[in-house]
Amino acid sequence: MRVLLAVDGSDPSLEAARSLAHLSPAEEIVLLHAIETPSMYFLSGPEVVLGDTTLLQREIEARGRELLERVAALLPPAGAVTRRLAAGSAAAAILEAADRERADLIVLGARGLGRLKEMVVGSVSHRVLHHAPCPVWVIHGPVPSLRRALLPLGGEEDADAALRFFGKRPFPDSVEVHVLSVVPLSDPLWPLEAIKREALVQQQIEAAGRFVQQTARRLEEAGYRAVGAAGLGWPAETILQEAVNRQADLVVMGSHSRKGVKRLLLGSVSHAVLHHAKTSVLLFH
Repeated sequence: MRVLLAVDGSDPSLEAARSLAHLSPAEEIVLLHAIETPSMYFLSGPEVVLGDTTLLQREIEARGRELLERVAALLPPAGAVTRRLAAGSAAAAILEAADRERADLIVLGARGLGRLKEMVVGSVSHRVLHHAPCPVWVIHGPVPSLRRALLPLGGEEDADAALRFFGKRPFPDSVEVHVLSVVPLSDPLWPLEAIKREALVQQQIEAAGRFVQQTARRLEEAGYRAVGAAGLGWPAETILQEAVNRQADLVVMGSHSRKGVKRLLLGSVSHAVLHHAKTSVLLFH
């Protein structure tokens, strides 16, 4: 598996580097640091003079190379470690590198912005999540262990995508996968509808139970220990609570981003989990 690790020197990005120790040994780790090209202007009366940025550019690049070496020392053994300095915005550099390097997984730390700014403008991690060509693992803080992964699924398409990712053997066999399906709550408008709704919900829960058990068996065939459970509730809240109840070290789920303004302002179940989970979140498409 080829892993792209994006770092910026922040504590979350250093924790992202340390978290790779919990994955199966990678075929290659591409270590990426994006630097902004400086442009300095000095005002002198009515004249604007473009400052010489050559020395500053060299210093920034030297610091970038030092950062890459410092982070490389934190990495677990891998088939190869490739260091990359990229000019430009971090999100664009990450997406371009993931495409060029044919990455199977992007790993990055979530530094976060103010809540409103992050929702409307989008942080680096959110921009990468919306456009990445492969799964993205967002690290909020230290990942002391990776023994249990919670895998919430929204349907067959989710299950197929998850199985393709797990089939690349990103995790050691010791990881136990808890497959979860949540039947969404809804409020009936009339009492008669409530009676019909109760029967329908029971059918949906039973179908979801069969679905997660089947998916768990497919994961076991792929070499993982897996169990399945289905329930009724508000999806995001139920996933977050199940992650706590099952002491999950990682939540792995589909992104299901909405489009346009709705995606930015309303978010989705995956984004709600990403914002509020006590553990790291890995999103696949």
